[in-house]
Amino acid sequence: GGVVWSLCEQMGMPSELCRAFADQEVWQSLSHAYGVATHTPLEIIGMLGPTDTVTAKAQAQDALQSFLASSVHQGSLYPATAHAVPLLVRALPFANDPVNIAMCLELIAGSAFYERARFEWDEYLAP
Repeated sequence: GGVVWSLCEQMGMPSELCRAFADQEVWQSLSHAYGVATHTPLEIIGMLGPTDTVTAKAQAQDALQSFLASSVHQGSLYPATAHAVPLLVRALPFANDPVNIAMCLELIAGSAFYERARFEWDEYLAP
């Protein structure tokens, strides 16, 4: 939690939002495609960081790809994904480039829509 808290404070986030990102007890209880979601807050914070240099932009892209690979893995959603959505929304004003956050939210929404439609179709086809 200490590193996450420091990064949140450096970005000017309010303490309640820093607390939500840094609460390791909660993140340890959540799962994603590859297991426990303890690194998910760092991925989200990584997407918020500066993108003004080639290196910084690459780091933000790495954080985005890591988040999507684990939390929206092949269109599947996980408990960690659901917990991340309000944090993504609340962190949006602190993003140097909001496109990565918006892309995550769009992919999560699309996956949720697809899952619901597939479930309803399966129910319709059931004998």
